[in-house]
Amino acid sequence: MVARTMWLALLLGALGSGCEVDPCAGLDDLLASPEGLRLVQEQHEAGWGKDACTQCHALETTHQVNCTSEPDLDMEAVREAAEDGEYETCASCHGDNGVQP
Repeated sequence: MVARTMWLALLLGALGSGCEVDPCAGLDDLLASPEGLRLVQEQHEAGWGKDACTQCHALETTHQVNCTSEPDLDMEAVREAAEDGEYETCASCHGDNGVQP
């Protein structure tokens, strides 16, 4: 019961903070953008300008869903690359999200 209550609180908190519940929301095809994997404001309106990706994107659920038009994309390999530290930050693949240094 406690776990269910915590999950519900996290979900409601995410909804109230403008965080997207659908990991592909606003991403008709992540690779179709001229920027490729680099997010642009139109794709990431609710989170644009925020520098803490994990406030809305839980690491346990990140890279679980293929948001591209590549049907054979190996999401397990993508997760492993991210988890193994091949990329220092989310910005290494997805750009600066409008955050100024």
